[in-house]
Amino acid sequence: MQQASHDYSKWDRLAQALDDEHDEDPMTWPVCQEIPWNTVGPLVERVLDEHFGPERKAEEQPGPGPIRGVRSLADPGRGARVDLNLVSSMKNLGDEAFEKHDFDKALSAWQSAAEAARQIGAQDIWLALMCEVSSLQQQCGKLQQSEATATAMLAEVPQHGRALLRRGLVREALGDLLGAKQDLSHAVADNFMDLQAQDALSRIEQRLSEERRSENALDLEDLASRYDTQVLREYLLEQEEGSTRQRQAEDAEQATLPDVYDLRQRCFRRIRVLLVVNFLAYWSTLSYCGYAYYLRVEEAGTKALPPMDVALACVFLLGTQATLELAAAVCLTQPVRQGDGRSNPFNSWDFLAWLAGAGARCSMLLDALCLPLMKRGSSLLFLLSASTFAFAIGVFVFAVQLRLLFGMFCSRDHFSYDKPDLFFKGRDNSGMMEGAPIAARPPAHREEEDTSDLRLGRAMPVNTIKAANFAHFNDLALLHLVLRRHYLPISCQETQEFTMSITSFSRCFCEDVVQCSLKFFFIMDCQVNLLVLFSLLVSIGQAVGSCFYASTSAMDLRTSEEANPND
Repeated sequence: MQQASHDYSKWDRLAQALDDEHDEDPMTWPVCQEIPWNTVGPLVERVLDEHFGPERKAEEQPGPGPIRGVRSLADPGRGARVDLNLVSSMKNLGDEAFEKHDFDKALSAWQSAAEAARQIGAQDIWLALMCEVSSLQQQCGKLQQSEATATAMLAEVPQHGRALLRRGLVREALGDLLGAKQDLSHAVADNFMDLQAQDALSRIEQRLSEERRSENALDLEDLASRYDTQVLREYLLEQEEGSTRQRQAEDAEQATLPDVYDLRQRCFRRIRVLLVVNFLAYWSTLSYCGYAYYLRVEEAGTKALPPMDVALACVFLLGTQATLELAAAVCLTQPVRQGDGRSNPFNSWDFLAWLAGAGARCSMLLDALCLPLMKRGSSLLFLLSASTFAFAIGVFVFAVQLRLLFGMFCSRDHFSYDKPDLFFKGRDNSGMMEGAPIAARPPAHREEEDTSDLRLGRAMPVNTIKAANFAHFNDLALLHLVLRRHYLPISCQETQEFTMSITSFSRCFCEDVVQCSLKFFFIMDCQVNLLVLFSLLVSIGQAVGSCFYASTSAMDLRTSEEANPND
């Protein structure tokens, strides 16, 4: 049985179409048509010369050469063909003389060609010829004539880039650095891709800075010739004492900077266990006490006080938290006590932080215990109190604590209160913790700064930041303050203080103030209950204390106390 032949014509047409596509010139693509080749060209040529061209001597400078491409600068009209031929012949004569190193003859021929081009109105040809004339005049040592030639070009065409470059280079050779800087700045502004102008401008700026430094230096021989020796000696001694005092003041200011210690991995794991146990114990106790007191209120009404087991559980919880927090803070300050004494392990501000944290935890417990009384006394007050508690505490405290708890066990999780966009994704690929920070390279002429400033840009201690954030949201203010002061670099201090301020003020106005108002109305309208009255006083004290604590920078207090250790 004979097999039928296959038709491959459609595949041949497809192959032909693909070949036609490959034959397309890439320079006709729209993206290539948008490239400014007139400005990118010098950069490409320089890169190719540096990498693939012959090595140039250090003293070799680019000089003028035969003028190429002048015959194509203008399209001669019907009446100017003879004149353009004359210009071209003069230009060729100058090129031949330049190649023979007969520079005087080349200058004369190029100047004649430029004058002829100017008479027939070929301005582009005239500018090109005049630029080469100015360059050759500078090479021959005729600096004044070269500057005059460039000035004549700028008089005809102001802000011409090549003319500005020529006059700037000539003025640099004449020693007029300020004038050269002005011309080269305009040349770079006209064409920022002109690498020759950029190199010359940077060279002149460096020379100007060196001259300013030399002018500031004292000329001792001149002073000795004009002033009495004794007066000069006293003046120099005063200057030396002033510089010594200034250096001592800078050293003293540097000495007040505290040391920043590294939180070891083993220490971080122990703090993490402490924080997790504190989180579970606090919310378990709050739930149990609230439910037990709810049952008591249902039996005895709004006059009921908390049962003995509820009171003991609350006192035991708050006392144990305060004791463990103080013990952990003492352990964390052990490297400070063993150091050189530059930093104090504790100060007077820490006691207020300890009280503020205990007050915040106590206030939250009392707000939860007041909910059963609100439910029994007034449905409206219960609705407002429960909604406020669920919004201010349930969302912005419990939910954030739970999210930070998950991040404590994930090394790639960088969620924090100031980065709400990482609540679900966790990773920060473009931030300071995981991504590489983008920074500009300092100028080459800038002197190296003091090495003590390197501590501002040290690597981010991710585990320490997580522990400090979780301690703050668990209202362990003393532990948070110790971690922030001794284990976080200065670059993280502002973020921590911002988080502390915004959380303290938001809880004050969204939770404490509203709950105080509802408790006051409950006492006035429903029942005078001692628990509600005590909770009202604690909430007022907590609102005032937390705002006062959050509005005062601990860094300023630390600086003042360390600057006056004897006070």
